[in-house]
Amino acid sequence: MSEIRRLIQWGLVLTLLTLLAIVIGAFLLYQEGFQAERRALEDTVTTQAALIEAVAAFDRMTSPEWHGDDTRPFAHGASAATLSQVEAAFAASPGLGETGELVVGREEDGEIVIFLHQRPEMEAPPGSRISESVRRQHAHDVNESSTAAEPMRRALAGQSGTVIAEDYLHKTVLAAYQPLESLGWGLVAKKDLAEIRAPFIRSAAVAAVIGGVLVLLGGLLFRRATDPLISRLRRSEAHYAQLLEQAGEAVIVLDAHDRILIVNSKAAEIFGVSRDEVIGQSARDFIPGDFNRRIEEVRAAREAGQAERYEYTLRRGDESLRLRISASPLFGPRGEYEGRMALAADITTEYRERQAHERERRLLRTVLDTLPVGVWVLDTQGRFVLHNPAGKRIWGVDDWSQLDINEQLKSFRGWDLETGRPLVGEDWGAVRALRGEDVEPRAIEIAAFDGQRRVILQSAVPLRDEDGVVSRAVVVVQDITDAHARQEDLNRERRLLASILEHLPVGVGVMDREGRWQRTNPELERIWEL
Repeated sequence: MSEIRRLIQWGLVLTLLTLLAIVIGAFLLYQEGFQAERRALEDTVTTQAALIEAVAAFDRMTSPEWHGDDTRPFAHGASAATLSQVEAAFAASPGLGETGELVVGREEDGEIVIFLHQRPEMEAPPGSRISESVRRQHAHDVNESSTAAEPMRRALAGQSGTVIAEDYLHKTVLAAYQPLESLGWGLVAKKDLAEIRAPFIRSAAVAAVIGGVLVLLGGLLFRRATDPLISRLRRSEAHYAQLLEQAGEAVIVLDAHDRILIVNSKAAEIFGVSRDEVIGQSARDFIPGDFNRRIEEVRAAREAGQAERYEYTLRRGDESLRLRISASPLFGPRGEYEGRMALAADITTEYRERQAHERERRLLRTVLDTLPVGVWVLDTQGRFVLHNPAGKRIWGVDDWSQLDINEQLKSFRGWDLETGRPLVGEDWGAVRALRGEDVEPRAIEIAAFDGQRRVILQSAVPLRDEDGVVSRAVVVVQDITDAHARQEDLNRERRLLASILEHLPVGVGVMDREGRWQRTNPELERIWEL
């Protein structure tokens, strides 16, 4: 029923709007028609006045002593001839429309006398005097006297133009007026306002009826067309409510003043409140003070349209929950801020796992930083993603993040310790490990980036993901420069001792506990014929 009432209300509104549009359109058409009628009357009175003046001028030249049957005192000579012709023309003319006519009058003894007009069936026949209420006192103050016969009064005052006023019959007319100066008369072309307005009023009434019928039909068709849409909207609302309740996250919708409009059961559970208790209330009354401060800090950014995403620890007695909150502003159709929607997910387990991972990461970092050997981790693109201080010292590089083994491999210089052959790309442990090979420890000599030469023991292994694909490579380097130098010194001493024993003139030999010769020189072998 509520939908039907709303449709009826909208139908009434549309009907009123349609009627208003019809009225406005009719008014505009009426204004245009009124101006056209005004111009037509003005053209008529101008043309007729010119014709009457021309006839009067002709009669003055040809009939100065003309006498007709008219006994009116002003109807003699040329004026009588002119009046006779104008009266004959008026008698032959039906007038202007249903109520319009041309009227001729003069001033006589301070009164306006209408002595000629086109409609003899009207009241006040030709020659009758206007009532005392329209008596004209002075020519110059005609506009300050009674409004009756106002158009004729203005014409007799020597004025010309158009006016809406009362005529000699006290009817409101649209009139054009002009003086006949050579005759001392006034000429008025007029038409009742009621006649001018009648067609527009009829048209507006018909259009209103037709418009109302069309709106009614349109409303019925609209209802028929929108019934499926309303049904779909109802289903959508039901699905939305179901999704809201089954959402794994807390959902809260606030208005521009932070009053709670919507809250689902998950939000009520997390914040420990009843849904009926908080709907319509301010959110500040149900959330901790430090959370309120956080909301106030980001209010300006929120109202400017920026979304928020942050984490917050909610403490409820002995229990604490870690929440991930995402809040988005809501705007009206004109872009005004109307509130916001906040989603809160309980990430307590994830947060604790993240903390444990962070502790392990710090432990690993501490171990790497204290190891005496250099350790590097490279990704599959050949970038150094992890390194330790020992590695920096061995190669003399402060910032390994700027190096890429694929692009800068030639800048790494090294030699095979046994053969002295320069190392090429595939000889480096990092390159082989990224290809999936396990690289056994190998002694090489390097030219570090700090200009020092060092002897290192290099090994590398690939790291694989759960699918067995190489995702990282770990390179371990031990600086054996000092040990290698000591070994070289020892080797030189051994070679010197061997040379001395080789050239001694006496026999020298070394025997183990079992009496077996371990080392002899040539002289001993000669003496004992060994």
